[in-house]
Amino acid sequence: MLHPQRSLSELPKMSAASQVERAVLEEEFNWLLKEEVHAVLKQLQEILKEASRRFSMSTPGLESQLKQENFILGSST
Repeated sequence: MLHPQRSLSELPKMSAASQVERAVLEEEFNWLLKEEVHAVLKQLQEILKEASRRFSMSTPGLESQLKQENFILGSST
């Protein structure tokens, strides 16, 4: 529900157009949660994994387990 504070008793007071709009918005919201949120969270997880792999901070005792990548900054001028 988009408006959990509204009770079911208020629904008859809403115009038919408002009820249809609310139903459409709720359907779009549910689709967004089902289809898009998980995909975006998966992408973020992969980005964070890659960033942690590339830019790992050294921790005492773990140096031998981590392979650090070095980057050289250059200029074209």
